[in-house]
Amino acid sequence: MSSEKFVQVMTDLLFRRELAGGFLSQEEESETATVLQVYWEEMTEAEQEEAEKLFNQTPKAPEDLGLVDVAVEIGSTTFPRKNADRTK
Repeated sequence: MSSEKFVQVMTDLLFRRELAGGFLSQEEESETATVLQVYWEEMTEAEQEEAEKLFNQTPKAPEDLGLVDVAVEIGSTTFPRKNADRTK
């Protein structure tokens, strides 16, 4: 239960930071940190490790999206990129 609440509060914090341009007020950060600390202390060591893994990972994206650029005419309703297997 505490681990779920921790993830919810942390996710909310990250979203609020993003919406605010990367920074929140010291008061908002402090209030949220206090709540996070309570949940963190209630979590088991395994839950803490899982939360650390979740929030310390770098988002991954595929290297190749399988898209290719195609020629289009000005005013065309055709998209300039298509799936590689649909260009023929």
